[in-house]
Amino acid sequence: MKLTVTLLLMLNIGLLMAAPLSLDEARARALVANLSLQSQQAARAAAQWNYRESLFGLLPTASLTGGYTSYESPPGAAMYPPGTDLEDVSVDYGVSVNMPLFVGGAKWLGSRMRHDALLMADQSLLSTLLEVTANVESKYYAVLEARDLLQNAEKDLDVSRRNLESTRVRYETGTLSRASYLQVQAEAAGKEVSLIQRRNLFQIARLDLANYLQLPADFTLQPVPLDRHRPSIDRLRALDANAVDKLAERIVAAGLGSNPGLRHATLGRATSKKATLIARGAFLPTLNLVYNKTWTEDVDPDDDFADQGVLMLNASLPIFPLGDVFSAERSATRGLQQANLDLDAAEDGVRLGLHSAALNLVTAAQAVHASQVALEFASETYAQMEERYRNNLVATNDLLSAEVLLMSSRNRFTTSLYDYLRARSALAQLMGIAEAELNNWL
Repeated sequence: MKLTVTLLLMLNIGLLMAAPLSLDEARARALVANLSLQSQQAARAAAQWNYRESLFGLLPTASLTGGYTSYESPPGAAMYPPGTDLEDVSVDYGVSVNMPLFVGGAKWLGSRMRHDALLMADQSLLSTLLEVTANVESKYYAVLEARDLLQNAEKDLDVSRRNLESTRVRYETGTLSRASYLQVQAEAAGKEVSLIQRRNLFQIARLDLANYLQLPADFTLQPVPLDRHRPSIDRLRALDANAVDKLAERIVAAGLGSNPGLRHATLGRATSKKATLIARGAFLPTLNLVYNKTWTEDVDPDDDFADQGVLMLNASLPIFPLGDVFSAERSATRGLQQANLDLDAAEDGVRLGLHSAALNLVTAAQAVHASQVALEFASETYAQMEERYRNNLVATNDLLSAEVLLMSSRNRFTTSLYDYLRARSALAQLMGIAEAELNNWL
């Protein structure tokens, strides 16, 4: 099995080196390679077997007994006539069946608690799966963002070099001062520094994702097309204040029912309730139905087995001491109070988180649209300013200001796009759903 998995991973690595890695492939690979997720899967399997064990505990118990006794002098020999050939061994065997009728509800409630533990393991597994998915999405977006910002830096440097060339021509023809020429040179040198920094950040982001997915560092990524998210962005940015509040309420209502952390806390409270009932049931009598059947061959010369069956109904009631039972009941009751408080606190936290994440998503969508419009205006402004600068109609500072505006607008649009993608990922994680399902609620 391990050899097969290794071969598959090697094959996947070879394919990844040949083709760009998509986001879906990155998610799938992270779910296979993540050790925390594997640990939760093992914990879930253990909880399932514990639950099955508790189900068998509800069934009657049966046991076989047997005995073989050898005597140096057969007991009761004086009771037989002289010369009687007595056996010097005694053989007995039997079967015993025990059926607990009522033990304070401990067995049934204990089985239900094991079932709750299984459901809690499911929620822990889901929570880890969502966390791993959100992590790989964040790292994937970080690489793409760093790559786009690097490309922006390259474009900015190209623009600065082009302006530097036209500035040099003007300086050499005597239409521009040396101070202005040096100013443009300094701006171009600064762009080279920015390019080096962007390249370094891009390499760091790539290494981070490669380490998380156990990939070679020379992989490439498929871009996330903006057209795919354009409908949801347009829909969210067009919402008024009332519509945003309704959207947030709808998301909160849905998330409270599907958030794995909140479900885990709810199951924890249910488990505490059952533990309290078990502790209180210890004050009640216990009833057990017992049936014993034995077969015995004694030392007498008769080789036949004598059988005997007994059916008993046993009842017991604790009377002393009861301090330990009372202490256990008080402890379980306090535990239930703590579980209720923990659930209330978890619900408040999830409610606030969902509401904030919904507002962040709407704000991010509005920022994408606004930054795109700003980029279009900045591009047009710079094109006009560059043409006028070449014709010696504007000063160097005007050109540099337009260049800075274009650079910042381009970077702001890139950042706002990936902020929107990260906001989607964070909201999906809080709601306990896949990112692809999020459009159903928007």
